[in-house]
Amino acid sequence: MKYPVGRQETIKHSLFGGVSTKECKHNCYRIKLKQLNGNFTCNFEVLDQAIICENVLPVSEGPWLDELKGLGVILTDTNVSSEPIQVLIGADIMLKLLTGKRKLLSSGLVAVETHLGWTLMGKVPQVSTERVNLAMTVTSLFVKEAEIADLWRLDVLGIKDPMEKKSKQERDLYLS
Repeated sequence: MKYPVGRQETIKHSLFGGVSTKECKHNCYRIKLKQLNGNFTCNFEVLDQAIICENVLPVSEGPWLDELKGLGVILTDTNVSSEPIQVLIGADIMLKLLTGKRKLLSSGLVAVETHLGWTLMGKVPQVSTERVNLAMTVTSLFVKEAEIADLWRLDVLGIKDPMEKKSKQERDLYLS
């Protein structure tokens, strides 16, 4: 997007889980978004961020897609080739975009209509991913508490060099 910078804002981000970032400067832009069919246009301010979200997948295949189709709800990001997220709309703007229409699906998901199109909210039912989620949480916690340089040290991971152990035994034998 080639929008002119309107101003700069300094922000300290408070993230899920209680983590806070250092203060950082963001450029502020006034952008224009259009509904895909061009019937609706809106303008609002956004802040720049190189990567907005990682690993946000499009809606996965499931019976909810047929249910949405039966209700006349069309989602635009249901295939794997969807583009990466370029704009993240906050609650302050989202509330202004809502039309008031919503559809509650049998899976518990809620389809909500905005002036830009439909969006799906809620937890998408999946085959059990407890182990994957647990592994990601553990890895995330481990990396959060470790220094990057320490991750290269084998003793931090609990791996000892067998020569180190022999050298200690030899030293103890020599000193006694």
